[in-house]
Amino acid sequence: ADQYDVDFALLSERTLRVSGTVIDPAGHTLEDVTVSLRAIPAGAGETPVELPLNADGEFDTDDVLPGTYVVTVTDPRRPERWRVPPPPLEIAEDVTGLEIRAVSPASITGRVVRDPRSTGRINLTQTVISFMSRGDGIATGMSAFNLDEDGSFHADVPAGSLAVLLMGPSGWTPRSIRLDGVEVFGYPLEVTSGAHEIEVVVTDQLGSVSGVVVDRRGAPLAGFDVVLFPQDEASWYSLSPLIKQTRSHQNGQFELTLVPPGDYLAIATEGIPLLMIG
Repeated sequence: ADQYDVDFALLSERTLRVSGTVIDPAGHTLEDVTVSLRAIPAGAGETPVELPLNADGEFDTDDVLPGTYVVTVTDPRRPERWRVPPPPLEIAEDVTGLEIRAVSPASITGRVVRDPRSTGRINLTQTVISFMSRGDGIATGMSAFNLDEDGSFHADVPAGSLAVLLMGPSGWTPRSIRLDGVEVFGYPLEVTSGAHEIEVVVTDQLGSVSGVVVDRRGAPLAGFDVVLFPQDEASWYSLSPLIKQTRSHQNGQFELTLVPPGDYLAIATEGIPLLMIG
């Protein structure tokens, strides 16, 4: 058998230093708080870079490769207090003095109520309301809360831009959201630190949109993504309740359900990932 000698040249890449401090102005403990850097886009098998904290909340590591990162703070005790530097974080040289500062949360008192025009019954104790933090328009963390029998709840969530999700019995969806007395359904919730009140009206009486996807010759097209979206660009955000997506069947037909009233545009195309919608 033939034998060959193969030489590999290994190239080392310079690593960079990242140091800074985690601060909670309210003086709450940083026990169990962890900080990491997650590369974007993440490569296969790539793990986040951990930034171990000392007793004073300081971190200092010198093994970070140049790249673009998202800073992630994990806090099992008070997750609502953290807003990290907006992604992405470009690291092309040593970074010192990076500050990750806790903020006072938004304290939301709310209630989910059934639309009186609904025909079915809903057990609100089987429903969960979630608030998704949106850093730079990107979903960065979620806080979920169970409802009491009367639909009431209390939530401490990060201040900033939030998307509201309601997870519960099939066929029910929000049709109205009032934040501090103002109708905001279909738009991100913009909340500041401090107290807020919210009312979410859910219904089983919404419309549907059906149709068929065809080519220029009128032949049906299967497997095309159909996206229904509002005319108002302010409602174009990830997890918007006004953006609906489905896929055409073999005969080109499609149907979108639980569509709130409004003016919409529609597009049919191939290969839109669900997570890209909004």
